[in-house]
Amino acid sequence: MGKTSDASSDPLALVPLAGSERPDAPGLRPASVALNPRAKITATVVLRRRSEMSTEDALGTHLTSEQVGALFGADPADASLVTTTFRSLGLKILETDLPSRRIRISGTVETVCRVFGTSLSASQVGSNTHRVRSG
Repeated sequence: MGKTSDASSDPLALVPLAGSERPDAPGLRPASVALNPRAKITATVVLRRRSEMSTEDALGTHLTSEQVGALFGADPADASLVTTTFRSLGLKILETDLPSRRIRISGTVETVCRVFGTSLSASQVGSNTHRVRSG
């Protein structure tokens, strides 16, 4: 059997995305069980609009959902670049919706963290356990 290239070992040149930082949520404490790095997770990525939406666009003219999606949804070229890049990095594309600018992806905790330059940990608030990201 031939050896295949493992994209997960290649270094990534990541650039922080303005506005993507999140402060720690109040009341969190580490969970008693760590996240399994091989566990499958899903995430939703929101792409930029094809063009900016002004207040007049949002409030002034009645547009159908289809018109809003066509005017202000994601650019197909952006979505194509993002999905191609995610696939090459080992993520699976579950759904692409240009009008809402959303791409749903899945992968292991380890792969998603590597691709996005984040870390995930299990934390508890009361009796509820949540995945919390940093980075």
